[in-house]
Amino acid sequence: MLSTTTITGRLTQAPQLRQTPGGKTVATLRVAVSDHRLDQTRFVDIDQWDQAAHHACDHLTVGQEIAAEGLLDARPYATDTGDLRIGWTLLRPRVEWGPKPLRNVPTERMIDEARRRREALQADTA
Repeated sequence: MLSTTTITGRLTQAPQLRQTPGGKTVATLRVAVSDHRLDQTRFVDIDQWDQAAHHACDHLTVGQEIAAEGLLDARPYATDTGDLRIGWTLLRPRVEWGPKPLRNVPTERMIDEARRRREALQADTA
């Protein structure tokens, strides 16, 4: 039996369509996921295929909330300086799009809205 992971975060860059050598269309969603317990942000890649890839490119914007469930896979890689790091990918994802980011809104209001959403999520899981 495989364990699934649920992540919630924000899209860090606009998804770009590309083609695999076999002719499949794919777009990668890079999502910033904050771990408030460790005061760290992790970046998780989520691949969307075929029609889902086209929809993601047409409708998602940087900063938009993303919630996804799937199998979390770690892959080691080396940076240009030779440092070893871990990259995260969510396999076989089920993705839900959240609200688009607030634009032209004072920073104080955005902080209040983020706090309200976080408290609502914590109340749902309690």
